Amino acid sequence: MANGPQANARDTGNDDVEVPWDEQTDAFISELDDTVLQKYGISFRKLLLTPRAYAGRKGISDTLGNVRAEIGTYFDGMMAGLDEEQEELEEDLQKVNEMYAKIDQLIASRATAAKLPYITPADIGFGDAELETVYVDDYDGSVEALVEKFVSMSNYAANMSSKYKDYNLGIWIFSGPRQYILSVKQPENIVMDIENSRQYIEGYFEDAVAAIPETSETK
Repeated sequence: MANGPQANARDTGNDDVEVPWDEQTDAFISELDDTVLQKYGISFRKLLLTPRAYAGRKGISDTLGNVRAEIGTYFDGMMAGLDEEQEELEEDLQKVNEMYAKIDQLIASRATAAKLPYITPADIGFGDAELETVYVDDYDGSVEALVEKFVSMSNYAANMSSKYKDYNLGIWIFSGPRQYILSVKQPENIVMDIENSRQYIEGYFEDAVAAIPETSETK
């Protein structure tokens, strides 16, 4: 199942269905919806949200193959001419990755010294607990002092970092009487926005394809 960015509840204009993706991804889906509807006579948005509505449609297998190609063409076109932005992103991500390595090593060292469990869980649920997030964009003595403070107040620390290509995007949780999140500030770059949305949309699309029975097509 595709795991997209969390969205604000929003009416799709189609039976008041709330969408599971963010506004930027929704904008891309709207543009794809126009193209797919015009070329293939189906709603891309409806396909993602209620794929079984197209079960039994004549030629749906070929249509889905064409839609898959349209997604690739659409995003390849958006990336064209963004060479400078891609170079800037690579430089920013290299810095983010270096910060991740330093902070991860620091937390591991301080946690070991304090005999604090330092884990890498699949997920953590906090219910209604209030989370305080601290974003850092540079590594200096203040970061070391902050980690020391968090470790001293926590029952455990957790590495919840994610990957973007070969780069680590650092996020750590310190759980105690209060819950704190330490996060390396991610670059703001259109290339990253496009690639993230593409990943989510392709994931939702493949989930939709899998939900349509192969034997349902009308001959």
